[in-house]
Amino acid sequence: MAKEGKEYVAFVADRFIRYIETPAAERRRLRREARRSREPFLARWFGWPLYGWLMQRRARRIFGPAVAEEAAERAGEPDAERVAEPAVERVAEPAAES
Repeated sequence: MAKEGKEYVAFVADRFIRYIETPAAERRRLRREARRSREPFLARWFGWPLYGWLMQRRARRIFGPAVAEEAAERAGEPDAERVAEPAVERVAEPAAES
């Protein structure tokens, strides 16, 4: 048991020395990079479905329901009706001459 305690003290001392020897600017840069690489708070705590639902709610509040529903359709799986429709290319009609 005493051996484990000595190993832990050596580990903590090593980490402390490494922290003190690292320049402050480098420590700040590492913290900033770590924050950027993390998932959003809501996704970490409650999962992606809740986070997606909140994003859709915000989109409805900002852009209105029609835009939010259109975005949800594009993000989801294609409906059977949309798949059954053939792709139609729209061509501008020639202007009528007077």
